[in-house]
Amino acid sequence: MSFSEGTATMHFFSKIVFGLMAVTAIAAPATSPSESKGELDAEKPFTFSKAAQGTYDLISSMTVDDDGDIHVADDGVARSYAANGTVIDYRKLSHGQLLTMTGTLPPRLQDKSDYFANVFAKVSGLDVDDEDQIWNPSGHFHGPSLPDAADHDADSSAGQSVNPHSKRQTFYPAFASPLYCVGQPCTTNTACAIMGCSVCVYLDQMKKKYCA
Repeated sequence: MSFSEGTATMHFFSKIVFGLMAVTAIAAPATSPSESKGELDAEKPFTFSKAAQGTYDLISSMTVDDDGDIHVADDGVARSYAANGTVIDYRKLSHGQLLTMTGTLPPRLQDKSDYFANVFAKVSGLDVDDEDQIWNPSGHFHGPSLPDAADHDADSSAGQSVNPHSKRQTFYPAFASPLYCVGQPCTTNTACAIMGCSVCVYLDQMKKKYCA
């Protein structure tokens, strides 16, 4: 092969290589940095702040009823309710602990952050000494979606859940992950336990409950 023939062959293969590179570049989907970042942000699970998580850990230490929930009233007391609407345990939250909760609300409640900040602005559960108020809250201290315990027959199986006064032994299914259940909507403590969290919480008179 002469020098000129070798040069021509190299040019031919070079054109093929550059042609393939061009086709690959055209076929590859263009993904902007902003789109990639947006997708990653959308996949990030919601988490409470470290301070708020400490408060929720305190709340989760209460005796709970599987079919009940946790209500944080505007007197600063977190009450654990049985399915029949009776209080079975409580925790007095300090003003600082209440603010950690209102400062890290789940996405679906973040538009109410100013409202909750105002509700708990001068509140501390440590100031509540009335035992009757703690165990038999009425009016705005009682959750809006909870039934009135007086309307239920104490012996009625429909109003009672199994052994409501014993601490639930939470079972976490293999697919449950606390990383993704935090802040998710719920109806009862069991709904949260199934997803990997401990309790179903709601604040003041807001009916939107969430897992913690």
